[in-house]
Amino acid sequence: MSMEERIVALEQGLAAVQRVQQELLLQFADTSSARLLGILNKAILTQEHNYRELSEDLTMLVGPIGKQGQDIKALKEDVKSLKQDIVDIEVHLARQNEQLARHGEQLARHGEQLARQDEQLALQNEQLARQNEQLARQDQSLGRIETVLTQHTELFAQHVTLLAQILARLPEKPL
Repeated sequence: MSMEERIVALEQGLAAVQRVQQELLLQFADTSSARLLGILNKAILTQEHNYRELSEDLTMLVGPIGKQGQDIKALKEDVKSLKQDIVDIEVHLARQNEQLARHGEQLARHGEQLARQDEQLALQNEQLARQNEQLARQDQSLGRIETVLTQHTELFAQHVTLLAQILARLPEKPL
């Protein structure tokens, strides 16, 4: 029997007791004493029977209600445990968020450092490009100097040859 069915049975039993009481009151006014005692006996027996049924129904309800009380207590303990677990998770998440924020700050600092290093690298690349241009100009100048040196070396060689020829034609001086 479900809980609702038991409650309905209790209500019906109570209604039956109330009907019997009303019948007794009506019959009490209309009947004689002997008949009245029989009716009262019948009413008392009916009430006793109804009381026993009500008592049985209440006894049957007490078991499930007690079990429900135990279930509710267990549920309360489970809810308390879940609340503690949620608190633990929230604390853990707060720590993780703090750590994530610290990592974010470090990442931002590293990003700033990389940006500064990129700027420095760009400046160094510009300097290197200027130095490469200057080196190219110096290479050109060196090439021109080498050309002039080669020309002068050739002229010097010609002059040495001429001097040797001139010296060879000169008479030797006595000492």
